[in-house]
Amino acid sequence: MNNLTEREIVDLANKCATRVCTTDNHHGCPYGDDGIMDCVERLASDYDATIDSLLDMADRAKKAGL
Repeated sequence: MNNLTEREIVDLANKCATRVCTTDNHHGCPYGDDGIMDCVERLASDYDATIDSLLDMADRAKKAGL
């Protein structure tokens, strides 16, 4: 996973849904160094891992009665 926090990954994914990037212009995206498809694939992978992590934390909290 990138050095971004879970919140930063989710926020970045939301921003990507509202703007158009090109291979040359990534709007300062930390994933934008190897072309647009690489950017999308790496962000999607980190986003999926973040969601899985958050769901696991929610399950543990529920089991602990929190």
